[in-house]
Amino acid sequence: MAENDFCSDCSQNHDCKSMYQQLGKAKGPGVALRVFWAFLFPIGVFIGSLCVFERLFAGKIAGKTALTVVSFVLSLGVSFACVLIVSAINRHFAKNSLCSKGDRRPTLGMNLGR
Repeated sequence: MAENDFCSDCSQNHDCKSMYQQLGKAKGPGVALRVFWAFLFPIGVFIGSLCVFERLFAGKIAGKTALTVVSFVLSLGVSFACVLIVSAINRHFAKNSLCSKGDRRPTLGMNLGR
């Protein structure tokens, strides 16, 4: 009921509804895998490497702050390397895999710098 009241005051009521209907019928590749490789995988690698470095250097670095800073910086490096590797894999697949129509197939989803 509240949605109908909100839309009735809008001057683009009919255009808006038809646009959402067209978007609902759109066909295309799913983005879940691209989201995973672009966002969730690097975050998971960062959190995992942070835990590993915290445990690895727990008895070797004096001071909690120094341990946190060293672990954080090393985890950033590992995450950045992970992003570069996934990006290189994506570029390799994008260059070497063409569909029959000449379009590129969906790759890992990392299009950094493009």
